[in-house]
Amino acid sequence: MSAYFKRIKTKIATFFAGGFLMREQKLFLSTVSLFFVASAFSGIFINTFIYLCAYASGEVASGLIAVAYYNLCMYGAMAFFSVVTGIIGKAVSSRTLIFTGLILHTLLYILLLSMKSSCVNYIWLLGILSGMGNAFFNLNYSSGVMYVTSSEGRGYYLFIQGIINSASAVLSPLISGVLASLIGGINGFVALFVISLIVLIIAVISCFSLTYQDGKKGATQFGNVFVFSVKNKSMRMCAVCDAVNGIRDGVSMFLIPLLIFTLEMSNVGVGIYMFIYALVQMLLSYLPQSHIIHKKRMGFAFLACVLYALSGFILIRGFNMLTLFSYGILSALIQGFFVTVLFSAFYDAAYKMPHASRKNLEILSVREFYINIGRIIGVFTIMFVLKETTWLIYTMIIFGILQMLSWVMLVLSSRQLADKEI
Repeated sequence: MSAYFKRIKTKIATFFAGGFLMREQKLFLSTVSLFFVASAFSGIFINTFIYLCAYASGEVASGLIAVAYYNLCMYGAMAFFSVVTGIIGKAVSSRTLIFTGLILHTLLYILLLSMKSSCVNYIWLLGILSGMGNAFFNLNYSSGVMYVTSSEGRGYYLFIQGIINSASAVLSPLISGVLASLIGGINGFVALFVISLIVLIIAVISCFSLTYQDGKKGATQFGNVFVFSVKNKSMRMCAVCDAVNGIRDGVSMFLIPLLIFTLEMSNVGVGIYMFIYALVQMLLSYLPQSHIIHKKRMGFAFLACVLYALSGFILIRGFNMLTLFSYGILSALIQGFFVTVLFSAFYDAAYKMPHASRKNLEILSVREFYINIGRIIGVFTIMFVLKETTWLIYTMIIFGILQMLSWVMLVLSSRQLADKEI
């Protein structure tokens, strides 16, 4: 163990000495890290800001519906532009698409700062900008890593990137929640958005300085991959799994922090919640779990789905700090390893296609499309019950129970793959 830490210490020392990562890799690392810092710092607080602006009408439900509408537009844009990325991603450089994603996010914060309270009249525009930015950046960041790094140094790069992303996800919401509460009111949100905007502008400059070229990518195979995901039974079942998981996940990602905010109208509670949620997921991601999960995938999937089905009943006592935090922490624990199961299952099925290794971008785009279709269904459903607390609780319970369908689909997919191998 001591030898392992010595090796890590040597690599980190080499990194800061400028000898391990080349200039282009450092610029790419800076660009990606700055984006994730900006997103983690104020992303969740866009929801509470929209809620506060819409809540001016005096109704809690109006604020909740406004935030749901923002997320519905965001998920819709993510679904559509994940398809666009899958189609044009091999014709346009990943650097250009990453730059486009950064510009769209920068524009989002400029609009938030310029419109302030009147942003509730343009929720659809804010949601679409956010969704487009996420689709262009996240999907092409994965491709960009392949071209910026070598096969020998990629593991170390991802190790450094993972630490930065995890630290951002854990610490940024807590710091920003406290900062927004200390300043207070609309000015607190303005301070957060200004900081995020400055960080994004630096990321844009860093990205503009990148000069790497994508390798030979060939023609797009998005249509081929999408048709395979519909016709192939195993991949179709995995796509349903991701969509079902998206139904609950897409709602809980914004609804639980938002409900915590409504209890005391304070961003501190939201910051603490996001700190604990991200910390739990980070700790799980660094545990040596992937090999165990791969060997006992169905057992872990069944356990996760049962826990999901039971988790909704935590809310049966109503919405308060204890129930909301308990539900969120349990969700973080489950999601920490369940996503690993879904990801590996989807790729196992997708890699039965001929020349699948040449279609990684298209496979990722198709999967992202199905996940966001599930999120759209979840948010669209929840918008009908937001005015009634009891029905909202029942809906969250149903979303949890629905996760059992994911396990059934995984079983069918696994059997289909096993039959083909025989």
